Amino acid sequence: MIKENPNPHVIVITPPSVFDAAVILRTLYAGLGVKDWRLTIVGLGRRLPLRLIVESRTPVEVLRASVSTELEEPKKPVYVVDPRGKPAWSLPPPNSLVIDYSGTYSSKLSEAQRVRSLGLNSLTYEAIGVIYEYWIRRLTRTMPQLEPYSRDIRSGVYIARKSLEAITVLDNYIILEPSIIIYTLRKIYLSQRSIIDPKTTTIRISHINGLVREEIEATMYSAKSYSILGSVRITYASGILEIIDNKGLAYRILIDPARKKACSAPGLCISLDSKQELDGLNYFIDQS
Repeated sequence: MIKENPNPHVIVITPPSVFDAAVILRTLYAGLGVKDWRLTIVGLGRRLPLRLIVESRTPVEVLRASVSTELEEPKKPVYVVDPRGKPAWSLPPPNSLVIDYSGTYSSKLSEAQRVRSLGLNSLTYEAIGVIYEYWIRRLTRTMPQLEPYSRDIRSGVYIARKSLEAITVLDNYIILEPSIIIYTLRKIYLSQRSIIDPKTTTIRISHINGLVREEIEATMYSAKSYSILGSVRITYASGILEIIDNKGLAYRILIDPARKKACSAPGLCISLDSKQELDGLNYFIDQS
């Protein structure tokens, strides 16, 4: 994922409660990740309250790196969140965004533009709307910088479609349901007179940077003699599903969960929102 993000600096002045500051912090962390943004909170004391950590559900490591209580000169252009300001979508993203609950600090920023999202009475939720518009909504999501690959084109299309159906959320993290992936591969390899039998599934989640890695280990047997032919390793991380068997890389499917899109070969992508079917796809779906 490539960000159209000028490393924003959000400045919160005298929030009415820790909760208001926590909601803004949570929005930045959940929407932009662990870096490339800064948050300054003035009015809650020189030491960040423990409640801010708890209520924002933000790791301490992220707070230490990106959150401060020391006010500094905001980098221009500077925008001030104001329910009566210009629509945020009509202006390019700023370098600094000020959320001033008292109005004292922002009144001194004579060159600052005043912007709004929906014109809400709540300055906190108005600010969330502006942050979403400028830096979360405008994220440019691209497929990973690897070429998709399929040893067999029809099988690759089928895996791509089933991988989209396998997308699920585990504690706010996106993973692929192992049972759907294994069942899909079983049908494909069965047509090659092989049986895929799963052994273990491992899911590793970094709660700091949000990275997820899922690994499924399976054994391949001969459908005729049940003798072991080798192993199959299935991995999913950062939108890339790879299937490696005893002959090497068999499939590399690039998945974009946000767009419900998956690519199984260069220029060959499908979407759950599309009704397009490729010739031969139903061959696998109809197999028992």
